[in-house]
Amino acid sequence: MSNILDAISALRLEQGRRLVGTLSPAVQQLVERCGSAAHLVADTLLVALDLVDNHGPGRQAYITGEEVGDAVTNLLRRPLLSALAEVGAAAAAARCRHCQPRQPLRLVTSNRSGSSAEGLADLIIGEDSTSDYDIMLEFDGPFRWAPPGAEKPADIEPRSAPQLWARPTDNDGFVTLHWVRTDRCGHEEPLEALPADSVRRLMLDFCRAMMGGEITPTGPAVNVKGLMLKTADLTTSRTVDRGRASQDGVHRLLDWLERRLDDGVLPCFFYPDINVAAELTADQRQAIIGSLRLVREHLTPLLMACCEKQWSLDTLLEGRPTEPLSERQLRLRLGRTLLLEAVLDGIGFRPTAPCWESWWSDAIPRLARAAPRLLQWYHHMDSGTHWQQCLLLMAWSVVDPADLADGEPMTSPVGDVTVTLDVTPLTRLLTDSDLRRLLGEPAAVAAWCRRERPAGLTAEPDTPRGRAELLLRPELLLRALGEAVPLMKLVWGVMDREMKEDWEGNYRPPATYQQCREELKRILSCDLQDWLRVKLPEMDGPTVVATAGLWRRRTQQLLTGDRLRAAYDAAAGRWPDRWQLLQHYLAEDDEQGKTAAGAAARVSL
Repeated sequence: MSNILDAISALRLEQGRRLVGTLSPAVQQLVERCGSAAHLVADTLLVALDLVDNHGPGRQAYITGEEVGDAVTNLLRRPLLSALAEVGAAAAAARCRHCQPRQPLRLVTSNRSGSSAEGLADLIIGEDSTSDYDIMLEFDGPFRWAPPGAEKPADIEPRSAPQLWARPTDNDGFVTLHWVRTDRCGHEEPLEALPADSVRRLMLDFCRAMMGGEITPTGPAVNVKGLMLKTADLTTSRTVDRGRASQDGVHRLLDWLERRLDDGVLPCFFYPDINVAAELTADQRQAIIGSLRLVREHLTPLLMACCEKQWSLDTLLEGRPTEPLSERQLRLRLGRTLLLEAVLDGIGFRPTAPCWESWWSDAIPRLARAAPRLLQWYHHMDSGTHWQQCLLLMAWSVVDPADLADGEPMTSPVGDVTVTLDVTPLTRLLTDSDLRRLLGEPAAVAAWCRRERPAGLTAEPDTPRGRAELLLRPELLLRALGEAVPLMKLVWGVMDREMKEDWEGNYRPPATYQQCREELKRILSCDLQDWLRVKLPEMDGPTVVATAGLWRRRTQQLLTGDRLRAAYDAAAGRWPDRWQLLQHYLAEDDEQGKTAAGAAARVSL
């Protein structure tokens, strides 16, 4: 027995070495230098990004904009999707004219779900990502619902058909759909309305026919599924202090998930009777538990690697590679990192930055008519002001106040719910090298400020107050750099151009009505049979002919009269808010008489 345990221990040790070996030298060095305080890196930098990105109204605005854009895009795809569905249904082996409707169920909506839509993604503009979208499909048709229940409904008369029966499965909360038999049906059991294999084939054929890229089926590996992590996250978040460090929260999540998998019962957060782990074998559960333990043992470097993807660690790595960093030194360097990024983001995302051109062209068509109240919050979430506020607040949180105080007040209450923090003490963290990085020639900039005395600058530029007033006012800072240090103006011109190009690739306006019309006409001009034969070579000849013919007719129908205009206006002109989300994100402030998203701490000049 001891030999087996030794072998398992050796295997896990080797797995850990391989895992850590894949991390960058910078991460490995920083973990070694920070020692027991290394967790502060992730606890600070990842929480700062969470403050920025998971802004409730702004996040809902983003999701809403994507739904509106999808609705417009789906106008171009719906003719083919309906053709594939109808031809597939007509060719199905189990087909009955008595109990089934003449036309197959039609697709009503296609909404995004999954980590990207839930604010749990690792999306970075201009960078690769492992996150994707899931899609929820809503179908409708000319049918009535049979009474719910596990017992098979009694046969009905043909005039009462079609009726759908939702048959419960062994997984509570999930059903299969069946057409209720009529007394004229020749089959013995109710026929399935949406067989899993037919839906899978429909979506696979549709994606291959309309989209580029390669579709790779998932492999047989046993993984920690996203649903498991979300279940653990949502469950533990109800009992964990939200102010605690991120690493503590991850440990608690992993511990909870391991206990549940060890018991073999992992209740779904949304419907606890569903056991998410029900279909896993004991060996599969143990394999997942092994992965969880491996992550737990090496959590600090893994989270630090996440930081490296989105942050420059140069400030933290200053000094000799083997020089240890005390907790105080690390906190001060983290404060500097946050302050430097706040200055850079304030400039990069300033209101006049050229990158906003593509942002507006993307956001306004999606939200100005469909959900105008969300548009302002979407803009606020991406603005340099929001970035600065969040990063400066985090800098205040990580640095010991004793390292900032100099006999001057640092906080002031505003009403009952808001506290204003003075940013001036934070500028004491900046070193000469930091100022050279930001200003190029600090002395030249200071001389320009004394000579020009620009509005908004009330203190000498080499004092903490003066630095705060200059560095956190992007337009003033760029003016000073442009006139005092022309080279820095060129540098920021290059950075503006690169940011603009990144955003242009990410923020793309939805198709206009005219573009949709032209694209549908272009599709009609193509040889659709040849299109299907090339994209779907396994499709037999008669099916190709039938699908192409129906695809063409559905497209022609959409282009007839005002049908496309009406469909386009319905897609782009309103957001139905089926789940009634706005009431939770936007509330009327009775005292202020304006829309508010909640109280917050504010970092101020």
